[in-house]
Amino acid sequence: MPIKLFRIDERLLHGQVVVGWGRRLEIVYYVVVDDLLVESEWEQELYASGLPTGTDAVFVSVADAIRDFPELDAPPGRGALLTRGTATMRKLAEAGLLSDRRVNIGGLHSEIGRHRVLDYVFLKPEEAEDLREIGRHASSVAARDLPTSREVPLNEVLHVLG
Repeated sequence: MPIKLFRIDERLLHGQVVVGWGRRLEIVYYVVVDDLLVESEWEQELYASGLPTGTDAVFVSVADAIRDFPELDAPPGRGALLTRGTATMRKLAEAGLLSDRRVNIGGLHSEIGRHRVLDYVFLKPEEAEDLREIGRHASSVAARDLPTSREVPLNEVLHVLG
């Protein structure tokens, strides 16, 4: 069954994703695309330790995600693909992996150079440009912290930045 959730969230696998989104969407596997995390087995184990029994996670580089996407998108059950930032999701979009897919903007938190857009989304200008580009390739891009929250379309997210 194909991946149902494509999410940008700095925290990757955490309670909001696993419990909030995972339970609601009945996610049984997670694909975490992160070039640094793929090099650290102990960090992968730490992230995966909070997953419910019967739920799996794979950690792949951007290049491997692009190359192996048909296989990553095909396991039985529903999946979720997570990236830490906009730049990684943009690379997946530009590789053609997001056509007919919806992208969720989750937690991108405050740091120097970022501007507040929503309580849970702060963006730098280059991240806003990444989101515009993702929007050119995906069927939709919207911010939503939890599945029960109001979805904020990309044009509203970017409107705050001017």
